Amino acid sequence: MIKGQHHMDSQEQIIIPEAPKPINLRKTFPTLSARQRQVLAMLLVGRSNKEIAIILDISPRTVEDHRAEMSKKLGLPNILAVARAAYGSPEIIP
Repeated sequence: MIKGQHHMDSQEQIIIPEAPKPINLRKTFPTLSARQRQVLAMLLVGRSNKEIAIILDISPRTVEDHRAEMSKKLGLPNILAVARAAYGSPEIIP
């Protein structure tokens, strides 16, 4: 696997080379929609809103809407807090 790339299996488990263990987004965030988990997976590996929009064939504004809705659904102040929760760490993710 090339550094910076990610892989999602059929269970929506994301493998991030820098992460200590795989993150199962479906299990960690059961209230998120499948599309929101796709967007989150790409954010966690460093993709920009524009890149995500191109990959998913949606507008960058729709990506922004998904980010905002994820934070709202999870009761977290922003997408960085969502990323921290995904990693199970209160520290800032590089």
